[in-house]
Amino acid sequence: MGGFAFSRYEESQSTFISGNQIKSSYLICYESLFGGFVREFSKKGAQVLFIGLNESWYKNLQGAKQFLYISSIRAIENRRSIARSSNDGVSAFINQKGDIISSIEKFSPNASINKIRLNNKKTFYTHYGDYLGMISFIILMIVILKTLLESIFKFKQ
Repeated sequence: MGGFAFSRYEESQSTFISGNQIKSSYLICYESLFGGFVREFSKKGAQVLFIGLNESWYKNLQGAKQFLYISSIRAIENRRSIARSSNDGVSAFINQKGDIISSIEKFSPNASINKIRLNNKKTFYTHYGDYLGMISFIILMIVILKTLLESIFKFKQ
């Protein structure tokens, strides 16, 4: 993983290039929660994403399941395959459409091998970010404000 620092990512260390020119990025646990963070890896050329998680501290396994589903969302947003490894949660391979194509159940001492498709293309989200979400939020706030103002003025009349 040449040049990878466990304490923090540096600009030059966010995407790794293997000997056969495959570009990949490695996310640690909660980093996969932040869509913008994952987006930057894809934008910088990562063709595939790897996620490593330590889910053994979850007493409630619902949190571990949510991390799995969030990984599917990240695969869809960026159209990147994801190999997800968890010590006590579900380890899985997720394709570019967000489908979990194979998995190892929690607390199972197993291994799995699968083919991963690489992708160089950028999605609208990868290229432009979450502008659609921000525009929708602004429109929602305008509609709510307009509705409140109309109800206040109607009440006074």
